[in-house]
Amino acid sequence: MNVVADALEVSREQVREFDLKRLPADFIDDPFPYYRALREHDPVHRMPDGAYLITRWRDCDTVYRDARVFSSDKKVEFRPKYGDSPLFEHHTTSLVFNDPPLHTHVRRAIQMALSNRVIAGMEAGLVALVDRLLDAMAATGLTAGNAMDFDGRSDELITSLAAETTLSLRLRFAPMCMPGSTRDFYDHIIDLQHLRGARWQVEGVKFMIDGTIDGGTAWLEHPDSHGESAAPFWPDPLEYPEAVRYLAAAGVPTVTHAIGDAGVKYVLDALSSIPSARTNKVYSFSYQSAAKCDQAR
Repeated sequence: MNVVADALEVSREQVREFDLKRLPADFIDDPFPYYRALREHDPVHRMPDGAYLITRWRDCDTVYRDARVFSSDKKVEFRPKYGDSPLFEHHTTSLVFNDPPLHTHVRRAIQMALSNRVIAGMEAGLVALVDRLLDAMAATGLTAGNAMDFDGRSDELITSLAAETTLSLRLRFAPMCMPGSTRDFYDHIIDLQHLRGARWQVEGVKFMIDGTIDGGTAWLEHPDSHGESAAPFWPDPLEYPEAVRYLAAAGVPTVTHAIGDAGVKYVLDALSSIPSARTNKVYSFSYQSAAKCDQAR
């Protein structure tokens, strides 16, 4: 697909009329020409309902950092959608959806509670807790587990645990690869594949092509009743198959979280384009949507 050429087909008039609640018929199949045209012609786009759609990274970064002008509070937006429900409470009391001074106060408290000194004091108890949890899982008959992450000091935790006891389960870790990651980070993931110990190893990488349907962040063929879940988690999904291809060439197996039917289809199409001869590993994805059966075969 020639994205640059396709973007020229989206006219200035189409950009002026663009509305997330009334998406063009061809948007779901290929939204990126619209994103590019919006960035070029109307990067701060006012929609019919008065909301603004911002498409340039620098503008988005400014909005998120300037709490004096812009608000993260979602009560006004979410109350008509969720009413007085647990879902409304969940989406309006989290740290992400709160402004200063509450946001600053809670974040400062969290930082103090999770300082290096405090964490060091928790290490022995944390190792013991993980050991007990693994024993409890093994008691049910489980023999192995997959952890779709390996961030921060995960290597220190698992190394300490394995040094003090025999792991009850065989553990396999797959670091997360986020949108916007660079070749340097891909190489870091490749280097992590060499980490292993008694009954544990790092093998693989996890991607997320979208989020969840109830949170309005899935990638559906058609937007939900609130006009949401219409876009992928990756601002430029073309980076996803390139990342998979690069890591697959180094023999790194991939796992992709895909919830919406459009997300699942995109993942399947992307993986099918990568020559199987490049790696002997197995690709898989988390599938929780209503995609057609023939798409999942």
